[in-house]
Amino acid sequence: MLKFIRSTAMKIIILVLLLAAVIFCWKFPHKLVTAKNIVKAYYYVYKADEQYKNKNLFGAINLYQRALKYYPAHAKGNYNLANIYAVYEDYISALNYYEKAVLYKPKFMNARIALGILLSEKFFEYDRAIKEYDLAIKKAPFQLSIPPLIPIIYNNEEYLKYNKAVAYYNMGLAYKWKSLVYGQEPIEIKMSLQNAVKSYKNSLKYDKDNYETLFNLALALQLLHSNGEAKKVYCKCINMRPFDYDAHYNLAILLREENSFLDAMLELEKAALIVDAESDGYKSRYIYDVLNETSAKLHSQDNYAKLKEELDNSPLNNYEPTFINGKIVASEELDKAMLKNMRTCGACKNFNVQTIQGDNAK
Repeated sequence: MLKFIRSTAMKIIILVLLLAAVIFCWKFPHKLVTAKNIVKAYYYVYKADEQYKNKNLFGAINLYQRALKYYPAHAKGNYNLANIYAVYEDYISALNYYEKAVLYKPKFMNARIALGILLSEKFFEYDRAIKEYDLAIKKAPFQLSIPPLIPIIYNNEEYLKYNKAVAYYNMGLAYKWKSLVYGQEPIEIKMSLQNAVKSYKNSLKYDKDNYETLFNLALALQLLHSNGEAKKVYCKCINMRPFDYDAHYNLAILLREENSFLDAMLELEKAALIVDAESDGYKSRYIYDVLNETSAKLHSQDNYAKLKEELDNSPLNNYEPTFINGKIVASEELDKAMLKNMRTCGACKNFNVQTIQGDNAK
């Protein structure tokens, strides 16, 4: 008897479900068509992604466009199509599809950041770009880890940290470029540069040792005449990448403005050495012109004799190289001396470069 009741109940349930399905299809046929189109769209996006990975961009474009005809609200389809158009420098189309991606998925961080970069770098719409970076950060998904203590299944912490660092960094660049638009309006220039500094420091909270962020922070501080802080950050950059030209040169210009001609000369000599190694004749000639001018100013100082003695005590000036057949032979001792010299700058005398981090760095 119990078996019969169970069997009858199951039949009734199945019959009710079938009846409900028939009524739904009869009352809402458009819903059924929509669901079918969404399935087709996801299939074409899947096939387009394969073409995209295999660098068949023309094939990917056709498949993404076909997918979006069935389901225009597919955020990833819009985003990837925008990326391809950006590669082909069709920036109008790229802008259109990035805007659709964030319209249909407001928390799509990558799309918002890409939209901001495009607005800033190709359309020079800095205010719109800054707004998109801000929205990317504010609308970021919640940090989630499944399971919470053993992040094996899902953990978006690194994704969020990286994207926030990128968003703040590009926001700083937009503010920097915006400062150049104001021309002779010092108040507006200062406000934009202050916002750039704030943005770079926020980026360093999530990526404290990013060289590009640190270098741009130092440059913005230099433009604001915050020389003390700028020198600290430049010295950290030099310690991180001792054979990069830009930090040495910018620091030298800052030191020259402070009449610290000896320290400026030392940095210019390092910049010249790097440029010579890169065989950049035009830049090399310019550096040596600046170096000669700085040297002349150093000679005119009253305490030149003392400064010259300090200059002569440089590690490289006192190193005796090994010659074989008339050529200097590289050695571990020479490499260490050069590396130490390139990483050392007079501006860093009063603090430990290794301890310098972005303000409020985590």
